[in-house]
Amino acid sequence: AHPWLQAYLEGLLKEVLVGRLGDGHRPTRVELIRTLTIGVGQQWKAISKLQAVMSLLEGYSNLVMNEVGRRELPHFALLEGAYRRRQEQRTPLERAFLRLTGLEMKMRQYIIGERFCREVRDAGGMELLARVWEGPQWLPTMAEIQRPPLYIERARVR
Repeated sequence: AHPWLQAYLEGLLKEVLVGRLGDGHRPTRVELIRTLTIGVGQQWKAISKLQAVMSLLEGYSNLVMNEVGRRELPHFALLEGAYRRRQEQRTPLERAFLRLTGLEMKMRQYIIGERFCREVRDAGGMELLARVWEGPQWLPTMAEIQRPPLYIERARVR
């Protein structure tokens, strides 16, 4: 649906890897792991952009899925409530596991991404939210994902 998105994501991944290893170099597995864990400034900027896009994709998907669920499933509120309660009632062992594996951070991405999408949609409808798909220049930064009014202001100025 948005052909530019794949090229954009591939460019960011290349920026992370090539920036660290050099163009044309065939990295070993150890070098790849090191590249992904010990970056320098430029690589961290690309990683931040990747995090922002992933938060957006996950949040947008959640927003749409929840809206369809509310409209189409008669007992959606019960399902959603049970899901939320389960999230809040994790045992210390579960929380430690999620933290150690990085899944906690991933779950947080869904939450902040959905909050971003909801706030943008509430401020300007789906038309304003759809602006994110018009091109890389309209993607939110991680700072905008965390503070949606920053993006809303920028996107409205179009």
